[in-house]
Amino acid sequence: MKKIFTILMIVALTFMTGCEKSVEPVNAKIIVPFGGPAITHIQMIKEEPELLEGSQYSIEVVRGADPLVAAFTSKSHDIIIAPTNLGAKMYNANSEYVLAATIAWGANYLVSTEGDFNLEDLRGQEIIAFGKNATPDVVLTSVLKKAGIYDEVTIKYVNSVNDVQAEIIAGNAKFGLLAEPILTVTKTKKQGLGVLDLQEEWASISGKSIIPQAGVFVSKSLLEINKDFVTNYLAQLEKSIDFANTSEDLASYSDEIEFGLPGAIVAKATPSSNLKFVNAIDSKDDLLVYFNEIMELNPKLIGDKLPDADFYLK
Repeated sequence: MKKIFTILMIVALTFMTGCEKSVEPVNAKIIVPFGGPAITHIQMIKEEPELLEGSQYSIEVVRGADPLVAAFTSKSHDIIIAPTNLGAKMYNANSEYVLAATIAWGANYLVSTEGDFNLEDLRGQEIIAFGKNATPDVVLTSVLKKAGIYDEVTIKYVNSVNDVQAEIIAGNAKFGLLAEPILTVTKTKKQGLGVLDLQEEWASISGKSIIPQAGVFVSKSLLEINKDFVTNYLAQLEKSIDFANTSEDLASYSDEIEFGLPGAIVAKATPSSNLKFVNAIDSKDDLLVYFNEIMELNPKLIGDKLPDADFYLK
């Protein structure tokens, strides 16, 4: 009996040693693009909650897709918030990062300087757009093609959503593609804008009024070293998203961390930014609809194939 007990103790100690390896303290680097995805982290940036005793983290907010691509390729960051199609493309290239959750569900809008309009009004018109081959462009192109007017519309691409905003405010363009929170800023500078919700138009294509636009991608190495940290980060992120959607303190928090836009604008833009935490498995069906649409438009945007089942963190 004593011998059996000794063997069991050895097995237990071996198991515990193995478990200790998965909770090694980390100093995690998190990168987040400005806009809706960054709004999801405002509470975390302001309050700096402890995620796991002995572990630390930093949150870097960047503009544009280039820093995100660099983070994926160099593996410089442990957690990357990025467009879901970019994450899928990078996964198909090296499988280093997996999707843990989807957090931004479409904030793309067409605007007109001539007031209310519909898709039919776009025939023969030029649209100033940004993010060629990125999510806003994918959504716009899909909507125009399904409406049967893509060949009758000219799309002029500029470098950024801010460039679209400048053209609209200056009166150099009648129609433009905008995203939150820049849409809300533009409304304060250009009165009488007509706004068409591309999420609603997307619903006519897919039957779903939400677009799984941005997700949380976690490196496999971080999961191996300290999955508890990842679990706690995701739980805190969900709380931070709930804070963004419901708290009256969002505006003051934004101002205190110098978010980059007036807090009042951030608070006003958040409801139409469609921020919601959904874990990878529960968002898989919506992602497959979106990815299949991309496969029809331009397969290269997700690496020429759908990501396999291991792409979705369980």
